[in-house]
Amino acid sequence: MWLQKIVVKNFKPYREKVEIPFDRSCSQLDKHIFVIYGDNGFGKTSLLDAIYWGLFGQKARKTHLLFNDKEAKKRKTEMFVELTFYDEVLDKTYVIFRKATKNGNTIHETLEVIVDGESIVGDPLYKQDYIEQHLIPYEISRFFFFDAEDVKTLAKEQGGEMVKDSVELLLGLKAIRESIEDLNSVREELEKQRKKYLKEEDKLQEIGQKLEEVSKKLKSYKEQYEKTEAELKKKRENMAQLRKELAEFGHEEIKKLTEKREQLESKLKVLMNEKEKIKKDLEELSANIHLLILKPELVSAKEKIEKKLKELQNKQEELRELSLRIRFLERLLEESRCPVCGRIPLDMDIQILKMELEELKKEYPLVSERLKGIEEEYSKYHHLHSQLIQKLENIKYLSTNDIYELRIKLREKEEEIADVQKQIKKISETLKNAGISLVSQIESKISDLQREIGRLEGEAKRLSNEIERLELEKRKLEKKLKIYTSKGSEFSEIEAKIDFVDTIKAALEEYLEVMVEKRRNDIIRTSSEIFLKLTNKKEEYVGFEFSSQNNYKFQIVCKDGSRPNMDTISYGEMEVVALSFILGLSKYSQIKAPIITDTLFGRLSPYVQENIAKLFSEMDNQIILLVLKDERPNGKTEIDLIAPIFKHKICKEFIIQRNQINRESSIFEGKVLVGD
Repeated sequence: MWLQKIVVKNFKPYREKVEIPFDRSCSQLDKHIFVIYGDNGFGKTSLLDAIYWGLFGQKARKTHLLFNDKEAKKRKTEMFVELTFYDEVLDKTYVIFRKATKNGNTIHETLEVIVDGESIVGDPLYKQDYIEQHLIPYEISRFFFFDAEDVKTLAKEQGGEMVKDSVELLLGLKAIRESIEDLNSVREELEKQRKKYLKEEDKLQEIGQKLEEVSKKLKSYKEQYEKTEAELKKKRENMAQLRKELAEFGHEEIKKLTEKREQLESKLKVLMNEKEKIKKDLEELSANIHLLILKPELVSAKEKIEKKLKELQNKQEELRELSLRIRFLERLLEESRCPVCGRIPLDMDIQILKMELEELKKEYPLVSERLKGIEEEYSKYHHLHSQLIQKLENIKYLSTNDIYELRIKLREKEEEIADVQKQIKKISETLKNAGISLVSQIESKISDLQREIGRLEGEAKRLSNEIERLELEKRKLEKKLKIYTSKGSEFSEIEAKIDFVDTIKAALEEYLEVMVEKRRNDIIRTSSEIFLKLTNKKEEYVGFEFSSQNNYKFQIVCKDGSRPNMDTISYGEMEVVALSFILGLSKYSQIKAPIITDTLFGRLSPYVQENIAKLFSEMDNQIILLVLKDERPNGKTEIDLIAPIFKHKICKEFIIQRNQINRESSIFEGKVLVGD
């Protein structure tokens, strides 16, 4: 897919209509890179914002913040973004035209999608869905359109949940997840039928009422949890945007303080995780400490049970032999021949065998029933023995000193956390009182968001615990219902349907897990190959991977097989991992969208910059680089040193020019690195 043209008007610094053509004929000349130069504050990031807003509207960028400053003061005005894409595979041209009309305090947004000259008919939601189905989904756009701060954010998160949803969407697993949701709806309907049936059955009414109460609570908690998570996600996005604005602020001291705070926050996150682990270990030890006191009694009970099991085992063997002998004699006498060898016994032998059978039945009546009773008793004692073994295993390496040491560690960790929090608070206060109005405003908003995020995280954790508890209670109640119902009843049919739905759901979830595991390994392999091209430690590393099957956290792997602690590696190195993943995902993706980067190179080492330049020159995707350039004549650019590597792949260059008197920006084609 090729971005052919961007047109904007009254969008951020661009007041007049500005058009940037990206000539598709360049691809025929084996050139796929376009460069747009601009100084700080001239409008490079605004072009990235225009692409995001044009494609995704309000959910990507807040519309009311995008109007040109002068136009925003007018009572009536409008702005628009027009994007033209060409799909080489389908040979189709897509024009996205998004407009915002302002009338007083009211802003009305409209969207038009034109495919090969014909408008798509439908409401805005349908058109938006069309864009994401045929061009690029919003959730994975950040792996194609990104700036240095996006790489920084991904590095800070080390992958994880930020990556998970995007990867699964990219793997085409959305339909399976929707099927699972449909099955959940079917199960809800069946639960309603079960509820109706239970009202008519006195015997099951009490369990049914409890089950209904638990189901209602569970549904309510899940809805609250989803709402809280959505709110939390929104707050985090707002926080990231504010942090980004603060990081882009030109004051050197402010930059140092924000970077220091980010380092402290990363450290705090590690410390909090370590604290939770210590608390969990302490809880487990405390839960088993009473077993340590009872250890002699447990060992004695274990020995007694083992003795009892031996006795029952001997009785079982004896009764089994008797049972076999009785069945053998009964069959021989009934058929008048040996059931083993087929020999016909003599009359005298038959009389002797009859007497033996009568004596056995007289001496050992009801052998089968007695054997069944002993087997049940053996099973009960065997279960008790297994439980005792488990309890003794739990306290095998347990000592009271362990608890004492963990409590000391917990206290030390809490003190360390308090110290880091104090430092973060001090920096936040310094920023808030910096005497710079904009910084103080942003910092004040960040502080409010931090408090709100903390509250929401606590609420999400509480709701998650309640959901887990209620799901366990629901499973227990459903198990009771199965015990109380007969196989042929109408209720059993409903239960069978519920079981069937659960079976299909479990199968889909298992299939989903297998597919994710297989495909995500392909993605990480591609990303790992890129990482080895970018890193300056090629002799030390063999690549990177996800840290486990259950999460998407990044983990570097050394040649000796060791895995360094990702919380302690350098921040620059973590950014290289994050960037490798972004480029790997875009390369692996079936979606061949343009790669658009904003001021990417400034934070990276010269070695990594050179390797990215080589990689960009070899890629098939259209690449648009938004590059920092000193506005002065012959001013330096952030890619001067690496330009020779890929300048032969540059098709066109554009320069953002700023009219500082009118506070407006414009763009014109020029020659900076690819001159005559």
